[in-house]
Amino acid sequence: MHMKARTIGLSLLLFFVIGCAKKSSVQTADTTNIPATAAPTTATAPAASSQPSAAPTFDAKKVSVHNLPDSVKPFVSQNYPGYVIAAATYDPLCGGAPAIDVAIRAKGKPAYSVIFLPSGHYVQREQDVPLSTIPAPVIATVKTKYAGFKPGRQAEKLVLVDNSIEYSVDLLKPHNQREAVFSSTGEVLCEGKE
Repeated sequence: MHMKARTIGLSLLLFFVIGCAKKSSVQTADTTNIPATAAPTTATAPAASSQPSAAPTFDAKKVSVHNLPDSVKPFVSQNYPGYVIAAATYDPLCGGAPAIDVAIRAKGKPAYSVIFLPSGHYVQREQDVPLSTIPAPVIATVKTKYAGFKPGRQAEKLVLVDNSIEYSVDLLKPHNQREAVFSSTGEVLCEGKE
């Protein structure tokens, strides 16, 4: 059963990588015993099987705090001591790959969202930050590539598995809302409809 879940997770990862030009790293190993600051690990994909998968299809409507993949709660308690899971929602990654956004809170500490694939593999940590705090090259790209769009009042700082940092910015125009993910140098990594 574990091998089937891993095969599905790797299949979702392959779908994500092919479906979006985003250059972000996605963890492909069990997250239960890996610190949030660990470098990404690699795993070889198991040989293709001619047997159909018995794993249930991911249902975005069933995402809740009480229905999280088994690895999520131990990951949060090990990597974010003192934090509690406040909410969990379906929130697809830029490009449309399914993901679970787990909001975590702790008194006197920053609020985060930790993002997981439906298989329970950790993807990234997100934190809302003022637009004024994101790197100047990102702002320059927004102004040139997205002229006519107004950026939201805040952005999301994304810390990926390999500790690289990206920024997600909502771009608004009447009847046309987008989300774009940028590298720290201002390169557009992914763009999607909001």
